[in-house]
Amino acid sequence: DELDYISFSNLLDHSIVDLMDKYVNRKENVKKIEEYMQHIKSYDFSIIEVPYAPIDVATEIFTRINVKGKTLSVFEIMCARIFDVKAGFDLSEQFDKLLEDLQQCGFEKMPSTVPLQLISLVLTGSCKSRVILSLRKEDVIDKWEPCKKALMYSIDYVKATFAVPYSGLLPYDVLLIPIAYYILKNNYEHPTGAHNKYLKDMFWRNSLTQRYNNATETKLAADIAIIDEIINKNEYKPPVSIELNKKFFIDNGAFKMGRS
Repeated sequence: DELDYISFSNLLDHSIVDLMDKYVNRKENVKKIEEYMQHIKSYDFSIIEVPYAPIDVATEIFTRINVKGKTLSVFEIMCARIFDVKAGFDLSEQFDKLLEDLQQCGFEKMPSTVPLQLISLVLTGSCKSRVILSLRKEDVIDKWEPCKKALMYSIDYVKATFAVPYSGLLPYDVLLIPIAYYILKNNYEHPTGAHNKYLKDMFWRNSLTQRYNNATETKLAADIAIIDEIINKNEYKPPVSIELNKKFFIDNGAFKMGRS
């Protein structure tokens, strides 16, 4: 029964007078609510005020205090930073829902960083950790659904174009990001004609040269700039030079499941 519980946020946001009408027939609950309110209002919360600190400094302090020296992931910090009761947005909950959708198409192994990197690239052109951590809560919430939709479309494209049946056979998870970025900027239309050729070329170059093995954030930003050139100017400059000859495949063709 809804009168047998009360949310923590209601205890914080309402006075006992505001709640009386709802619980008027449950006097024993009104007494409990008043007791709980007193516990909360009299509780001593520890506060460390860091005026004028840049976001990376504040985040470092937040991280060390909350995990006693153990580093939190960017996703974990963002879950705390952009949690919004009034907007009904919980990043952790939203990501779990995304994984449920991805499970149906075999891509439930997607790292939690991928949607945040896409959102950051859409908003700023960069996906470095410090940039993600500086994003405004409202902007992340606003872009979550469009970017989620673009990621789902990118998976459809990858499965149809490259015959990748599930995420375990995708050379890199982040290969979805430039494709999703294109689809989002192209009003959720799959690439066709020359654009399709360019995106396929980029996919294979990045995979065959193991390009995302390091400096991934920097290379993603560069690839997004290439996508913008494709969309805005119909021009394509390959992200990396590669000569597909017999020697290349002999030198780089060892098959390992963990290798792009």
